[in-house]
Amino acid sequence: MKHFHETAKNQYRKKEQLARLRQLVMITLMVIAGLYYVLVEQNLSVVGHENEAKYSVESFLEAAPESESMRVSIEHTEDTGMEKNTAPATSPKETMSISEEVETNTEHMPTKDHTERLLPQEATATESGRINLNTATLEELDALPGVGPSTAQNIITYRETYGGFAAPEEIMNVKRIGEKTYEKLKDYISVA
Repeated sequence: MKHFHETAKNQYRKKEQLARLRQLVMITLMVIAGLYYVLVEQNLSVVGHENEAKYSVESFLEAAPESESMRVSIEHTEDTGMEKNTAPATSPKETMSISEEVETNTEHMPTKDHTERLLPQEATATESGRINLNTATLEELDALPGVGPSTAQNIITYRETYGGFAAPEEIMNVKRIGEKTYEKLKDYISVA
């Protein structure tokens, strides 16, 4: 009987050792599979980027209309493992510099007189330089400290609803304007 008991103990130990060995083999296989996956994915992503860059340059060159500046240069960062690729220009005329392009296009830019006419006039500012709440535009109200586009719209809505402001302090009745905002605004606003 003693002999049977010792063999059962040995069998149990062997099962435990086999279970541990099985666990170690599984862990090792999982680590190897993980490393393989990471290495293969890195290689595929580099190859994918190379093909993508090659395709985008080729499709650009095929689809781009003929113009004075046709030179295409694509630079890749070092972390992707790719170097600089340049598509050669077909003639010296096609390699015009950017500054030359800007100079040729300046004829379409507006003159100073033209831009002054386009800028909004400060017709609502009073003699003291304050903005009149009863006549100010949305843009002028938006430029005030502590007032954004939605608050400026709230001021205009209040003005239209109640027929204007009787006093600068009345601006505190507008949604989103409290005492703190009024303190920021009081030196910039008026009602007359």
